[in-house]
Amino acid sequence: MSDHRRVLAVRKSLTINGVERQVFVASTAASDRMDDVIDQASWKLDNYRANPVVLTDHDYRAGNVVGRGEVSIVEGVGLVLDVVKWSSKDYAQAVKLDVEEGIINAVSVGLRPGRRVARRSLPSTDPLYLADGWGEVYYDCDLLEISIVAVPANPEAVAVRAAQRASADDIADAVLDKLAHDPARRGMLLDMLAEPETVANDLSHLFGA
Repeated sequence: MSDHRRVLAVRKSLTINGVERQVFVASTAASDRMDDVIDQASWKLDNYRANPVVLTDHDYRAGNVVGRGEVSIVEGVGLVLDVVKWSSKDYAQAVKLDVEEGIINAVSVGLRPGRRVARRSLPSTDPLYLADGWGEVYYDCDLLEISIVAVPANPEAVAVRAAQRASADDIADAVLDKLAHDPARRGMLLDMLAEPETVANDLSHLFGA
């Protein structure tokens, strides 16, 4: 297959202009169960922004489109999805209800990898270096779609729920706390988090940035 999928489940319920919105952290620089890491600073988002569909279960049939999303890179967090509009069809509304009630919390990114670097080939001083295994670092990943899924593949998938506005630091801290209880690993993940991307539809305002 030309696309790969990575799953993370970090969701916030935010009230914006009186309307409850579902905001997901769709990707971070954390290592997945295959020891792969996606470089957050080099995401290619143009193709997704040209067709910003939210699917379910990576099913590319039109009937599985449940909404429209906006994506951004938020400093200290990673790739963020804001579901700005849900489809009015019954299936989409049922998925929306499950998300709002916290029954479904996970999203998964469908991507076309760009450059790959084996982690064991990196200098031993590099925070991404991994002596054993086949883990890779993915750069310049082309985001194709984002799906709402029932079961996350990432064993470190977490959900963060809050009704009030939260700062990027608060969300980053919550993510890091759940992904890295070990202080040394927490520091490594913090070093790996992306710099913000300057875009016209930046979602940083949702996080109080």
